[in-house]
Amino acid sequence: MMPAILQNDRLYVFVVGPGFGESIIVRVPPAHWLVVDSCKPGERAAALEFLTRFDGVCACAVLTHRHRDHYPGFSQVLAHDDWDVIGCADLRLPADSVQAQNPEVHRRNELEDIMAAIQTRWSASKEARWRTWRHSQQTVGDAVLTSLHPAEAFAQQNPDADPNVLSSALLLRWKEVRILLGADVENPHWEEIAREFPGLRDHAAMKVPHHASHASAGSEGALHTSFLEGSNSRFWVVTPYSKGRRLPRMEDGQGIHQLLNHVSCLYLTGLPVRHDRQADAPCETTRAECQQEIRPRPLAVPFAGGITGRALDASDAFKCWIGAEFSDEGTCENVWYGPGSIRMTG
Repeated sequence: MMPAILQNDRLYVFVVGPGFGESIIVRVPPAHWLVVDSCKPGERAAALEFLTRFDGVCACAVLTHRHRDHYPGFSQVLAHDDWDVIGCADLRLPADSVQAQNPEVHRRNELEDIMAAIQTRWSASKEARWRTWRHSQQTVGDAVLTSLHPAEAFAQQNPDADPNVLSSALLLRWKEVRILLGADVENPHWEEIAREFPGLRDHAAMKVPHHASHASAGSEGALHTSFLEGSNSRFWVVTPYSKGRRLPRMEDGQGIHQLLNHVSCLYLTGLPVRHDRQADAPCETTRAECQQEIRPRPLAVPFAGGITGRALDASDAFKCWIGAEFSDEGTCENVWYGPGSIRMTG
């Protein structure tokens, strides 16, 4: 179910996560688009479902890091319009125009095609170039977008670090609304971010970092008290990771358990293991029911006028997404669900 129209005095956040891949699409008042990362549920970049359906200025596109679950279809996003600003911190993307003079040499695979497209746009316009170093900012419509990570010195000293370590966490501020976009930043880096940016807890919405991974053997996880503590009514979205180390985990003490200790409900764009109602309708479940592999229940979605029912999106491939509308006071006014989405309680 998609909103019929987008109001110019409301902020909209859509998170797509089909199991492998994620993309965040934000429409900032009055009508400016921010796209962070990309995924392709089918043959089309997920962001294009929104950019082609609703009007608005293509203001800022950001590639947070070069992991394969964050860039498929990003070249389609870039080709959709001449974006005002393109953000990327990857040091393997050169700062000069040498690569852009002959980009075909670098088009060996999708990632290099994306990097060549970014470099071409950066070379054509200095104003379009944004190295997303910590504390750097961009204006997106009536909002300010700030990079929380990585610090430039750290990135320069560790250019070959795991891409998660260098991924660009972001904070969007519009009037009383704070949107925390955690990318795949893991600990111990959130401790340093929290020292540099106090008040992370005071957000209206968050894309939970790194699929809600929690500390376990060989990993320090991505959850941190700096953004966990706060109001239990905040709007948190988790994207699943369905390959290898499947995330999020539902066991006691793991990521979902930790999150539900701080908010009354979570929104998941899907589950790390496909369920048999994923193509039918948005569903609701509890963490305990997930642990027991109890079938999720179809969610009664509220419509205007107090009517409840179910509505499916027209696209067969485009199912695993969640959207929300925020007033300038930071109140979540509406939530929209893709057919593959899940609302989860404790």
